[in-house]
Parts: sequence; C-alpha cells; structure tokens
Amino acid sequence: MLIKSYNIIYIERWSFRNDIMKKIIVSMLFVVCPVLSLSSLFKECCDNKRYSYWMFAFFMGLCSLLLVPPHDDLFRNFKIYTDWIEGASWNDFLLYLSYNVKFDFLVYLLEWICQSIGLSFGFVRLILVFVSYLLFFYIFDFFSKEQYSSKKDRYRCFWMILLIMPFLSISTGLRYGTSACIFSYVFCMWFIFNKYCWWHYLFLILGVCTHFSMLILVLALFVSFFMPNNMRKSIFFLIFFVLIIGSNLFPLLLELLPISDSLNNYLLDYIEGRYSDGSYLEGHNIFFWIPYVVRYLVVLMFFCVICKKVPYNKETKILYVIFLLFAFTLPYHALNKRIDYFFTLLGGLYILKYVGVRKLFLNLLMLYTVFTILLSWRGYTITRWYGLFAPIPIAINMDYDQKWVYENINYKGERVVYDR
Repeated sequence: MLIKSYNIIYIERWSFRNDIMKKIIVSMLFVVCPVLSLSSLFKECCDNKRYSYWMFAFFMGLCSLLLVPPHDDLFRNFKIYTDWIEGASWNDFLLYLSYNVKFDFLVYLLEWICQSIGLSFGFVRLILVFVSYLLFFYIFDFFSKEQYSSKKDRYRCFWMILLIMPFLSISTGLRYGTSACIFSYVFCMWFIFNKYCWWHYLFLILGVCTHFSMLILVLALFVSFFMPNNMRKSIFFLIFFVLIIGSNLFPLLLELLPISDSLNNYLLDYIEGRYSDGSYLEGHNIFFWIPYVVRYLVVLMFFCVICKKVPYNKETKILYVIFLLFAFTLPYHALNKRIDYFFTLLGGLYILKYVGVRKLFLNLLMLYTVFTILLSWRGYTITRWYGLFAPIPIAINMDYDQKWVYENINYKGERVVYDR
C-alpha cells in the first residue's frame, strides 16, 4: 500500500515537471519564432491551458500589427493619431475630445497613453485584438469544460471560435469590433452560462465607451426584459416581417425616444448621415462581392439553424431580439452591418450551446475566410508578414511608420498596390 502511494506521488510529480517543461519550451519557441509555435499553441489551447490563451491572443494581435497596415477606416484613425493625438499634452488631448468625441473616448484615451509612453499606433490595434481574442478564448474555456469534454469536440469548438471572430473588423475598425466582442462576452456569460458578476456591468460601460453605437444593443437588452419568456415562433416570424415592412420608420422612432438632441443626431448619422455612406460598395467586380455573398450565406445559415434548433425561452430571447433589430435596420447599411457582425458572434455562441459544431458550419466559415484572404492577397504583398517569423522583440518594432503609410496608402485610404 505504501509503495503504491509512493508511485502515485512520483507519477504526479513527473507529470507536473513535464507540464512545466512543455510550457517553457512552447513559450521560448513563441518568443523566438511565433509562427513555429502555432501548432503547439493550438494544441495547448484545446487542452485548456490558460497560459496558451494569452499567447495565442497576443499572436493574433501581432498579426494585426504586421498584416493590417492603416487602410480603409484604420487610415482615418491613423490620421487622427498622427495629426491630433501624437505629441499632444493631456490638456490638449482633453480639448480635442471635448470638440470631436461624444462619449466613446476609450480608444482615443488608449492611443494617447500609447503615444505618451513611446509606443506606435500599431500597438493600439495589437492591444484591442489581444483583448477581443482573449475574451473569446475564455468563452471557449467555459464551453470545453461544461459541454465539450472530448478532444475532438474541443478542437472543433476552438475552430468555430476562431472562425467567427471578426479579425479584420477589429483590426481596421478598432472600436466597433472590440466593443462587439465585449458585449458578446457579457451576453454569453449572462444568457448562455447563467453567470453574473458585478464587473460584467463595468464591461458593458467599457463597451459603450469604446463605440457609441453599442447603445442600440443596450436598447435591445432593455427590450428583452419586457419580452415574454415563452413565445410561439410563428408569432415571432410575424413580428419579424412586420418590422421589415416598417423599417423605414426607424428615424421617426428615434425622434420619439426620450433622448437628447445631440444623442439623437449622433444616432441618425448611422442611418441617414455621414456614417451611412455606402459609396465604397460601388464600382467593383464580382471578385469583390464573393466574400460578401459567402458572408451573407453564413448569416442566413445561422438564422435558419437558430430558428429551427434554438428554442425561444428566457435565456435565448435576447438573440431573438437581435433578430428583430436586424430586420428593423435592413435599409440602413452602416447600422445593419454592425448588427450583422454582432449577430454572427452571439449567434455562433448560441449554436455552440444548443446545436453543437457541425462540419457544414466550419466549412462555410472556412470558405468565407479563404475567399477573403485569396481575393485580397495583393494587399498583403506589401505588408510585413515576414515579421511573424522574427523573434517577438523584433516583430513588435516592425510597425508601419508615417513615411511608409503615405507611400503605400492614398488619400482615400486605399492601398496603392491595386493601382500598379
């Protein structure tokens, strides 16, 4: 009996030492060459090793820094950073906020902190992508421990988490993608895992302070409290189609809400003002539209699967309210696009809970990802992708400076490689 106990203790110590050695080796490989450590990191994440969540999330942040130069909406943020925030004193920064920012000041504050301690603009998106992925890796941790026990199921669940994450939306848009991930995390904790903490409310405040349009999701949350806990889906579909027909009344509804004029005007900007401009969608060939078509197939698939498999109850009614919000904002591209991305995030998590991971889901999501990469490959030829093979201390110092941006990005925020 004594020998048996000694053997158990010896095996446990050996396993502990082996685990420590594995962590050291993976960490050293990650520091020396992040890409070479990917397979080990993926396996460690699927085995619920929390240190690997942090390293994988940092790797995605590093991908954002190296693979996503300041173009499209990110170019506008880059201009704000270099023209107004970089080199500004605290008082100058507060003056800028008072004239140009309403309430979603958090990213601008992060930018000012980064420039004040000598970090480049790339670190802003590295931090935001890191935080977003880390939140979803902890969602995976809950799923794998409560629902997906086998290794095969955990692998599929982890792939699903990776593929529903809006990497480019977070990297180029910064504010909305990050705030959508924060809201998805809180809604998942509340309505899927039934876990409530005081700091979840702080997360919601941080999400609104990151992007002000998230107030519409706060409105959806408020509406869900008054929705019945049980409803026949036929009634839901009737409401859905009525809202599609009456969606043009959305500006009128905003005027009736008891909110200030400045807030009302700010929200109207997303409906019929400066943020609603869809001219960037014009003048493109079929190859531009393929990722959009596949993405809407993903949204349609999620919609059909959820309507068929996910019951309407107290825990799921927030998702059905998001459905209704999606229908009510269909004519307003800028706002509907944001709700669409949030629905894909939250809807994917509900599918993991009530349906499980299906090969069709993974294949369609992978198809969308592959099309997006292949059809924009020329844009990546000018990036510093090779930095992913360099040691971390070198890679994080390979950000795009102002000279590179003005040589490779035109005044519209488009990469000039497409003009060559």
